[in-house]
Amino acid sequence: MKKTIQKIPFLRILIALVIGICVGSFIDTGYWILWFLSSVLLSLLIICSRYYNYHLAPFYGILLTVIFILTGITVYKFYNRKPVFYKGGVYCAVVKDIPRIRINSCQAILKAEAFYSGDSVYDTNENIMAWFENSESAACLVPGEKIYFHQSPNLISNNNNPFEFDYKQYLNRKKIYRQVYLPSDRWMRIDGGISLTPFRLAQRFRMQFLGIYRDSNLGDRERHILSALTLGYKRDLKPETKSIFASAGAMHVLAVSGLHVGIIFMAFLYCFGFIKRTKAGRYIFLILVICVLWLYALITGLSPSVCRAALMFSFVTVGNSLKRRSNIYNTLAASAFFLLLINPNNLFDAGFQLSFLAVSGIVFLQPRFEKMINCRYRLIRYFWGIITVSVAVQLTTFPISIYYFDQFPVYFWVSGLFIIPLVTILIPLGFLILIFNGIPFFYGALTLGADFIIDLIVSLLETIEKLPLSLINISFSTPQFLVISGIIISSFLYIHTRRKIYIKSTLVLLLFSLIISLIVKINNLSRQEIIVYNTDDLVVHLISGNSNYIISDNKLPEEGYLKDMIINTVINLKLDKPCYLIMNDDFKDENLFLKNNICLFEGKIFQMGFARKMVSDVITPEIVISSYYNRHLSASEKYVRLFITNKKKSTNNPGIGMKVHYLQVEGAYIEKW
Repeated sequence: MKKTIQKIPFLRILIALVIGICVGSFIDTGYWILWFLSSVLLSLLIICSRYYNYHLAPFYGILLTVIFILTGITVYKFYNRKPVFYKGGVYCAVVKDIPRIRINSCQAILKAEAFYSGDSVYDTNENIMAWFENSESAACLVPGEKIYFHQSPNLISNNNNPFEFDYKQYLNRKKIYRQVYLPSDRWMRIDGGISLTPFRLAQRFRMQFLGIYRDSNLGDRERHILSALTLGYKRDLKPETKSIFASAGAMHVLAVSGLHVGIIFMAFLYCFGFIKRTKAGRYIFLILVICVLWLYALITGLSPSVCRAALMFSFVTVGNSLKRRSNIYNTLAASAFFLLLINPNNLFDAGFQLSFLAVSGIVFLQPRFEKMINCRYRLIRYFWGIITVSVAVQLTTFPISIYYFDQFPVYFWVSGLFIIPLVTILIPLGFLILIFNGIPFFYGALTLGADFIIDLIVSLLETIEKLPLSLINISFSTPQFLVISGIIISSFLYIHTRRKIYIKSTLVLLLFSLIISLIVKINNLSRQEIIVYNTDDLVVHLISGNSNYIISDNKLPEEGYLKDMIINTVINLKLDKPCYLIMNDDFKDENLFLKNNICLFEGKIFQMGFARKMVSDVITPEIVISSYYNRHLSASEKYVRLFITNKKKSTNNPGIGMKVHYLQVEGAYIEKW
C-alpha cells in the first residue's frame, strides 16, 4: 500500500489541497494572513531542503502537507471574495454566455464592468443573472456584446423549503450573487460595444453551430439531443426527455465528458497520427491535439467533466511525446489538483465529483471485472467490456448520485449495451453535419442518419423506462452517505491489499449503517410534523409517522415545482404515498379530521384558508394559515398564537399575543411536536 501511494505523488498533495478547501469553506479569515503563513512555512521548507537528512523526513512531510492545506484555504478565500454591490446608478455590462430564450423572458449571465453614479465611474467585476423582457432585441443578444442598464439587482435568495435544491449556493459557487429583471425600457445596446475573450468567442462559435442544427431537417427533440451530445448545450432539453434518459440510467451521455473527448481525440489521432512519425512531428502533433481538445472544451462550456477529460488527455499526450510512462492514478490526481487550484469551487460541483469517481471506478474495478469472463469472440468481449464499465461506474458513484438526486436506475447495464455503441457513431455524425453543412446531398444524408439513430436511442430508452421498477426513489441522509461511502472504500482497499483489517472495518461500518437505518425508522414512527411550504399557493403538509397529507387551496398540477417539492420531502423522510386534499374538503381518518377549513390533527387545531369567523368559541385554532390577514378574524383571535401567510409583509399589527410568519420573508414554516 505504501509503495502504491509513493507511485501517486499528486494524490498526497491533492488530499491536502481538498482538506484546505473544505476548511476554507467553513472558517472566516483574511487571505492575506494565509498568504503570510504560507510564505513563512515555504521559507522553512526551503531551509529544510538545504539541510535535508533522513531524520528530518517526517517533519518535511508534515510541513509540506500543512503548506498545501494553507494553499487550499487561501485559494478558496481568494477565489470567493465578493465584489462591491453597487446600487442606484447605471451599469455597463457584457453578455457572458449564450442567452436562453424562454416563453416570457430571455435569461443571460452578465458581467458588470463599470458602474456610473452621477459624475463618478467605478470599476466593478460582478456576475449578474439577468432576465430580459421577451423582445426581438433581447433575443438577438450574443456573447461579448455590451449593454447599459439602470435597474438595481437584488440579492439571490431561496424559498427555504425543506430538501429544496440550494439555488442560492449553487449560483454563489459560480460567483453569481445578484439577479435583475430588465424591462425593454431599462436597458440598451452599446453601439460597437464588443468585449471578446477566448471563452466568449468560443460561445459565438457554439451559437453558430447550434444555428446549423436549427436549420437542419432534424425534429426539435432530435436537435436538442444532438446539441447536448456534441456541443454540451442542454438548456433546450425538455423535462420528459431528461426523464427518459435518467430512468434508463443514460443521463451521463448527455453531459460532455471523457467519452466525448475520447472520441474527439481518437478521431484526431486517426486523421493526423502520421504527423508523429518524425521527432519534430511529435511536438507539432502535441501542440495541435492540445489546441483541439481545449478548443472543444471551450465550445462546450468548460464543464468540470470535460475539463477533467481534456486535462487528462493532455497529460497523456505530453507523456507519450516525451516517451515517459505515466501512472493513470497520478494523472487523475494531477488533473483534479490543477482544476481545483484554478477553481476551488469545482470541489462542490456534483459533475466534478461524479466525473472523477466514475473514472476511478473504471480504472480500478473494470479490468478486474473484465477478467471474470474470458471469451475468444471479439463481439462478446466488446459487449462484456461495456457491461463491466457500466457496473464499475455505478458501484463508485451510486452513493453520491443517490445523495444528490434521490434515485437509482436499475437497468443502467441494459441501456449501456446499446447507448455507448450508438452514441459512439452519433457524435462523429453530429460533427460531420457541422463540417459539411454547405454540401446539400452529403449534409442531407448525414442528417437522416443522425435522425434515425436518435429516434432509435429514444425508442429503446422509452422501452427500458417502462420496465417494472426501472427507477427506484431512494435517499441517503448525510450519516448514511458517509457510512456507505466508507464501506465502498474499505471494500476497494481489501480488493487491492487483501488485508483482513479492511474486512473488519467494512463489517463495522455495515453495522453502523444498520443502526442508523433502525434509528431513522424508530424516529419515523413517532414523527408528528406540520410543514407550510413557501409557494404562491398555500400548501400544507401534515405528517404522522409514515402517514402524510397534502392540503392545498387549489388542486395541485400533476408535475412541476410544487409536485417535485412534495416528492422530495416524501422521499427524504421515507414517507408513504401522500393523501391529497383541498382545504374545503370534508375528510376523516384515525389521524386527521378536516371540515369547514378547520383541521384537527394529532392534538393540534389549525384553520386553513380564509374564514370570517371560527367554528365556535370552544374550538379555537392555535394556528391560522391564510393568504389574507384580516385584523378582525374573530372575537376569539386572542387564542390564536400564530398566523402564517404567503403574502408579503403587512403593515397591519397582529392580534394580542399573536405571531405572524411571513413565508416569503422567513421561508417555509416547520413545527414538530
